[in-house]
Amino acid sequence: MPSPDFLQLTEDDSVKWHAMRGMDFAALERMLTRGLPCSYQDTAAGWNMSLSGSPAESFKKSREANSFYFYTMNESSLSLALRVDADFAPHGGYQDEYHTRTDIEPSRILGIAIHDKTARSRLSDMRPDISPNLPRRCLDYQERSVAWVAETFGQTAAEGLAEQLHAYRQKSEDGHELTREENSQMQYLVLETYASHLRGRIGREPTVGDAVNEAIVRTGHTDTVSILPWNAEAKSRIGSQNSLIARAAYARSAYAGTHQSYGSYGGGYGYAGTHQSYAMLRHDYGYGGGYGGHKQGTGRGGR
Repeated sequence: MPSPDFLQLTEDDSVKWHAMRGMDFAALERMLTRGLPCSYQDTAAGWNMSLSGSPAESFKKSREANSFYFYTMNESSLSLALRVDADFAPHGGYQDEYHTRTDIEPSRILGIAIHDKTARSRLSDMRPDISPNLPRRCLDYQERSVAWVAETFGQTAAEGLAEQLHAYRQKSEDGHELTREENSQMQYLVLETYASHLRGRIGREPTVGDAVNEAIVRTGHTDTVSILPWNAEAKSRIGSQNSLIARAAYARSAYAGTHQSYGSYGGGYGYAGTHQSYAMLRHDYGYGGGYGGHKQGTGRGGR
């Protein structure tokens, strides 16, 4: 059976999507090996694994696929396509959110979504542009990345990376959040370390796509997990449909005689009426910060 492609999976109601925080290859390999635990998030506050529904399901129900648009289709991040059961749980104005209170097994991972231009870009040129994580999540990211480099490339490489990350670690240990620029530079240093060693392995300048493929191969998923490239046209198509749904909702709201902006309850796209970032609207936890990063704990902490 041929491997699914990105657009096919966006049409499949049984598929949910988990957006990572940036390009965290240590977390990616861990997820491919161990799955995605829901327990790493703030269970005391009732949070669990946050997922986006597939756009086709949202559109059939006249909902915007807005968390999918903003997080799965983020050029600076990787996302996972998962075949899982999950409960509909819109939050913070995002109408296509789902939660699961159970761990997700690696066998549920269908593919890794990535912007096609990003996939072709040199790994050493990448500077993921995402909002900084909470200090504890940043520490988790640094520690996870150093441990992964030690396991993959050896202790000398890990010690070199740890030295480069020292200033960021000190700031995180002091309880201070990194700036957006510092966060981007921190991830760049990890990716450059990865690129320098991957360069010797494959004999050329590695791309982000090469790095994703390496993760799939190293974790033994070459027959089960696909790389799912998407492009600007696909994002534009989903954005246009979101806009149509937002306008229809706005029209119904106006007809009902309310002056409340659609963005105040509909979330973020088109008539949002708000310039707040998603991270400001809600908690992020996830595979970018902590084990992961879906959202606050992190910021969709990845997501």
